[in-house]
Amino acid sequence: ELSYYGFVKSFDESFSEKYNRVKQPQKPILIIEFGVTGSFDFRQFWLRNSFQSFNKYPLLKGLVFFKSKD
Repeated sequence: ELSYYGFVKSFDESFSEKYNRVKQPQKPILIIEFGVTGSFDFRQFWLRNSFQSFNKYPLLKGLVFFKSKD
């Protein structure tokens, strides 16, 4: 669907889809590449909102922050 493309999803919008697919075995979940691109202000905003969403996902036990310049 075209409305899916052309905008940035929040962490919650993106991760909730994946979480609901893999939560069934009730095993711990790790995110092994976590990060965001954009301006400094946008990254701060996105990351702050992401961290506030983590408590919605009790199986999420850790993440690896990935920061790299292209």
